[in-house]
Amino acid sequence: MRSKYGRFVVIVLISVIAIIAAITMGLLIRPSKGSSSTTIISKYSPELRWNSTGITILGKTGTNISFSEKLSLPYGIAFDLFGDLYVADYYHNRTQKILMKTLQVVTVAGQANGSMGSGSYGLFYPTHMAFDSNNNMYVMDTANRRVQFFTQGNLSGSTVAGALSWGTAIAYDSDNHVLYAADGAYNRIMKYSYGTSVSISIAAGSNGCGLNTSQICSPQGLYFDKYTNSLLISSTEVHAVVRWRLGDSNWTNTIAGSPNGTRGNTSTTLNRPWGIILDPMGNYYISDRDNNRIQFFLNGQSVGRTIAGITGLYGTNPLLLFCPYWMALDKQLNLYVADACNHRIQLFKRY
Repeated sequence: MRSKYGRFVVIVLISVIAIIAAITMGLLIRPSKGSSSTTIISKYSPELRWNSTGITILGKTGTNISFSEKLSLPYGIAFDLFGDLYVADYYHNRTQKILMKTLQVVTVAGQANGSMGSGSYGLFYPTHMAFDSNNNMYVMDTANRRVQFFTQGNLSGSTVAGALSWGTAIAYDSDNHVLYAADGAYNRIMKYSYGTSVSISIAAGSNGCGLNTSQICSPQGLYFDKYTNSLLISSTEVHAVVRWRLGDSNWTNTIAGSPNGTRGNTSTTLNRPWGIILDPMGNYYISDRDNNRIQFFLNGQSVGRTIAGITGLYGTNPLLLFCPYWMALDKQLNLYVADACNHRIQLFKRY
């Protein structure tokens, strides 16, 4: 009896120590949607640090660089389910795929020669992409005012959302087969639900540009947070990122930036925020475009820190960014940045 009791005590103590260590290091992640278990999300993540010197992985210049390796205002970037990186090559009217094991670059949507088009094989100023659970791709085809759907490996797309004023970003809920599209000029987020037919509705905004909680202003960034069943929206022209719970008629809170619409370059303010992503611990990463930096916010905190770029400076050296639009994280939480006006993708390694 004493032997069994002693082993039980040891197991309990080891488990408690492991949980405390995980909380301290910020390694516990959020539960799956609908989970009834309680998961503590640490407010302290001392292991989340990145090298401030960027490495160019795409967009290099030179006489020996092929056209497939060149970029012109790269906009949105995202990883697919297999860990390969996709880039919306805006002025080249195409989506490029970087095979991360070899760094080979291939065109997966649009014309490889960069020509624009409006047919099933064409794109016109693509800005963003998203993937479903089968690794099929949705592309925001901005100047064609539509979202194109590409089954995996297929260069011919089909239109799944249209009549957008000037679409900027998309997010996909694979669990419920719902596509969300930021419609920038109309200050709203559109919802497209897929089933036997397509149901179209307004998920957020459409009340003009302003500071009222029923309004968003030129939404450029969009992220679907399935854990809270909400949309995170960059209300770019009022310099804030807000949370809008699905089904509500108002956004609930400002998660970054000034609630009164004031632009700034401090640790609590933003200047035309663009892309927004979350890591598995619920921390926020925001491309603070006109401050030429990437801001990191611990889950639940309103004070950010700069993890890429230097506030207020722009340039081409490895420490600087110039109007960064979007970011992506790989499984090791290395940070990739679409350094748009420098026409390159920068890697900032986590250490």
